[in-house]
Amino acid sequence: MVNEIPDDFEVGSPYPNPFNSLVNIPFKTKVGSEITIDAYDILGNLVKTQTYYTKSNDYQNISWDGSELSTGLYFFKIKNLNNTQTRKILFLK
Repeated sequence: MVNEIPDDFEVGSPYPNPFNSLVNIPFKTKVGSEITIDAYDILGNLVKTQTYYTKSNDYQNISWDGSELSTGLYFFKIKNLNNTQTRKILFLK
């Protein structure tokens, strides 16, 4: 069995990483849809959820505001339709 990354939703590397307040998350999608970003702390607790609406067939960038978070390592679960990708991001105040 071959695990393939679906080509209809691509998430780039968040920058800057580490970040302070705002982090940019680049992505491309072939289908306009809702994108949900769930942020989890190192213990696996959901600390923040944000939802965005996207255009289709376009490279886009989400500016995610984490200014209310505490310094630490976070895992971002980025969901679009049936696709989910996870990124690790360090927040420094």
